[in-house]
Amino acid sequence: MNSFRQIVVAAVVLFCAAFSARAQLVMHVDATAQTLWFTGSDSGTTPPVGPPSAWVGWQVGSFSGSYNSVSLSLFSFSNAQPTSFDIGVDSSSFYVRFTYTDRSAAATIDGVGSGTTYNYSSWSAGEIATLEGLSSLSSTDSMSGWKSMTVSVTGAAVPEPSTYALLMGVSALAGVIFLRRRRAAV
Repeated sequence: MNSFRQIVVAAVVLFCAAFSARAQLVMHVDATAQTLWFTGSDSGTTPPVGPPSAWVGWQVGSFSGSYNSVSLSLFSFSNAQPTSFDIGVDSSSFYVRFTYTDRSAAATIDGVGSGTTYNYSSWSAGEIATLEGLSSLSSTDSMSGWKSMTVSVTGAAVPEPSTYALLMGVSALAGVIFLRRRRAAV
């Protein structure tokens, strides 16, 4: 009976911890449909300094190319309202950013879900491979309270030709081992 009580207490503590933790912003990538969308939530403060506008962003790698402007309709906002949302991608880095004109303002970003998506099928093969290979993005403004973003990739990825060659090599090796053992047993 005592262990049952401990299990119930542990379950209640985990349940409370799960609901008291702040949700995280999640970027969902459907590799089959080549679309992405956002769920979850994140909040923080817009940077106090910077270029003419303050950027709140998440990245992997060191992006220095041009950005694709994406509709703000993928999100809903509380408090400070961004003026734009951009995605920058190349063959080795990925960057998403919101542009704010308000400085040092509290802001909350909520993903609206799969009802509103962005289609990335026009990207190059290298850019698509970068996106579909992500698992998380680090906040560029963690000092302002923004958390890292989780990336969830679904859909069938097409294996590289080298993967097929590896599978054929392993199959051939397994076949040789099987035949040798069979001959040795005779």
